[in-house]
Amino acid sequence: MSRLRWLIIELGRRLWVRATLFAVAGILTAVAGIALAPLIPADWSGRIGAASIGNVLQILASSMLAVATFSLATRVSAYAAASSATTPRVA
Repeated sequence: MSRLRWLIIELGRRLWVRATLFAVAGILTAVAGIALAPLIPADWSGRIGAASIGNVLQILASSMLAVATFSLATRVSAYAAASSATTPRVA
């Protein structure tokens, strides 16, 4: 395995790299939306109202809150289990 391939695999395992890639993808999507806005017919805005977009965003926010709450609870539980199962040792 080449060193470059190994480096790419190792970077792919890091959480911050994945989060950064998703953030960059989101920014590129927003820029693409701005660039492609003139190509979208004007009557579509009447069909897709702001209320329906608001509903979709509300559902997305609720599910993200549930995932974040579950992740935090899992992390706190793992920390509590690890701290109660071990004792501090001085070398």
